[in-house]
Amino acid sequence: MSRQINFYLTSVDLIALEARLRLKSDFAIFHSRSHEQKPRIINSVNFSENGTEWLYLYLVRQEDISLINMRHVPAQNYWAVDVTESPVIELIKSFSDGKIMRPGRLFYKESYFNPQDALVKKSEEFCKWANMNFKETKKWLKKAMAFYYMGQDAEKWKSDGGVFLN
Repeated sequence: MSRQINFYLTSVDLIALEARLRLKSDFAIFHSRSHEQKPRIINSVNFSENGTEWLYLYLVRQEDISLINMRHVPAQNYWAVDVTESPVIELIKSFSDGKIMRPGRLFYKESYFNPQDALVKKSEEFCKWANMNFKETKKWLKKAMAFYYMGQDAEKWKSDGGVFLN
């Protein structure tokens, strides 16, 4: 079983959401790619590198860092967090080119099927933490349309002529 929240958030909204979630718990943020078989920790959801804003990040409880599974992507020679088996919340940031904004999302899996087709449930502590972050996010965001939420700055951006795509 998995859960997700779809949203429209500007970088201002994302920074505010990160601060709000940090009031509830301590967590690390992982880059979506690593050159090693270990997660690459970054210090903020507002992360860019070589002029490129990274849209894919992961949130993880400090106590779960050692439980993260990485998978190798040989065609592009990097390591990626295995979201299926790892106790992480996937954060895909909204994309905007200044005229349009595509939705982002928070996503996590509570359970998965292993190679032997047995159901594996992630820890109760992780699921409680992830669910608490989802509840806090939904409380803070405004409903934009069916299945989508938006931040205050994204709402202002839209009222100034920006277009939400889904």
